[in-house]
Amino acid sequence: MAEALLQKEFFEGVAFHSQQSGQKGSKGLLLEKGEASRTHSCVDLLERLKELGESPPEEVVHHARALDKDYVPSRYPNGVGGEPEKFYDRKMANESLGRAREIGKWVESRRTTKPS
Repeated sequence: MAEALLQKEFFEGVAFHSQQSGQKGSKGLLLEKGEASRTHSCVDLLERLKELGESPPEEVVHHARALDKDYVPSRYPNGVGGEPEKFYDRKMANESLGRAREIGKWVESRRTTKPS
């Protein structure tokens, strides 16, 4: 979804769905380990994975922090004082998408069962 929205220049949507991607990937890994979580925070999910013996690299945690900061403002950009295009641009969207991809790569490297 984030990639499709980037093509359509809905940059706030890219930021939101990038955070969702990091969140869902981390939740999937947590579920694979027999745990569940209702949080929406990528950082909290990575911390829980750490408690279960995973070691997310600092760069992955950094990406999670950046994505979490955009979770609410990218979903409701008018809440921060104006139209979405005033707060999100292509560069920010590409950065968000890159962060999500890096979290996804790490999650995939940690999975014990691979998708068919």
